[in-house]
Amino acid sequence: MAGVLTAVVLAASLLAGAVFFFVLLGLLLVFGLVLAVRIWWFRRRYRDVLAQAEASMAQQAQAWAAMQRGERPDAAGGRVIDGEYRREE
Repeated sequence: MAGVLTAVVLAASLLAGAVFFFVLLGLLLVFGLVLAVRIWWFRRRYRDVLAQAEASMAQQAQAWAAMQRGERPDAAGGRVIDGEYRREE
C-alpha cells in the first residue's frame, strides 16, 4: 500500500512540476514576444523621426545658405515666423 501511495504522490508531483514548467515557459515566450514587438516598434519610430530630423536639418541648411547669399528665407523654402511677446516682471 505504501508503494502505491508513493508512486501516486511521485506521479502527481512530476505532473505538477511539468505543468508549472510549461506555464512558466509560456509566460516567458509571451513576454519575449511582447518585448520583441516593442523593440521593433521603437526602432521603426526612431528611424522615421531620424529621417524627418535629417530632412528638416537639410532644409534649414539650405535656408541658411540662401540667407548668406543675401536671398530671402522664403525664397529658399524656409518659413518666417512672426510674433509678439510681452515681458512680465
